[in-house]
Amino acid sequence: MKIFALLTVIALSTMAGRNYSDKIMAKVNGHIITNYDIQELSYREEMRLSQIFKGPALNKRIFELRQRALDMLIEEQLILDHFNSNDAYQVPSSLLEERIEKSIARRFGSKRDKFYDMLHQKNMTVEEYREEVERGIILELMEMEFVRKKIVVTPHDIAIFYADNKELFAEPSKMHIKLIIISKEKADYQSRVDSIKLKLTNGEKFEDMMKFSDSQFSGDLGFLKISDIRPDFLEALKDKKSGDYITIEEQEQTLFVQLAGIKQTATPKLEDVHGKIKAQLQEEQKKRFKGEFIDSLKQAAKIEKFVK
Repeated sequence: MKIFALLTVIALSTMAGRNYSDKIMAKVNGHIITNYDIQELSYREEMRLSQIFKGPALNKRIFELRQRALDMLIEEQLILDHFNSNDAYQVPSSLLEERIEKSIARRFGSKRDKFYDMLHQKNMTVEEYREEVERGIILELMEMEFVRKKIVVTPHDIAIFYADNKELFAEPSKMHIKLIIISKEKADYQSRVDSIKLKLTNGEKFEDMMKFSDSQFSGDLGFLKISDIRPDFLEALKDKKSGDYITIEEQEQTLFVQLAGIKQTATPKLEDVHGKIKAQLQEEQKKRFKGEFIDSLKQAAKIEKFVK
């Protein structure tokens, strides 16, 4: 019933546009999180989803999105409560003022009237905007203290990951395929096939013969991954070398298929993927340390969710 209730809220709010309710969705240590809070966070992504999906499929994705938004708001409130419960944690006033000025300048430039128009549209006071900016700073400071400071990725970690996961970075084998199509519907079909075969046998270039193809598209398919090539092409080309060609008879056409080139599986050097591996390992540690931090805060918190 609770899931149905949220889906009903989703359907109504989606049809009505950006018209939110103040229905209470959760409480964290007594702090209320409403449906309005959730939809303010998820609004932009909901608009993107509405351009792709419709009906039940859209409602399902919006439901999942708002569930994630609710979880995010709960986590943020836990972090804010932890910050506010310790007098040692403070947001330097100079940092707050600097961040407010930068925020306004980035969004509105020198046009302060546009800033005040935005506050009016959101029914927000200057003080509430200030609190919103301060909230963001607090979340950043807490993440730095309890998550980012713990992240350590050494060159040894990177080398070990590379050695154990080389297949993740390997470029798959590819074949460069060129194609000539001769349609059997044309009266001179057989003579054209024989002519192309003779010219190729006499050493003329395959690409020079491609102009005789009945296809309206270029016959140069470029380098294709093995998984993207027709199985009958692969079977016929498996013992061929670069430059060789095969013919394949089909009901309505004859295909000349050339193996124009081969790129074998190649694994990049460690130095070429060093940065990518480091970023991946850092992100994995960040998720783990943040999860541990949030779990520790939940143990001492009172969390009530009114929608599962």
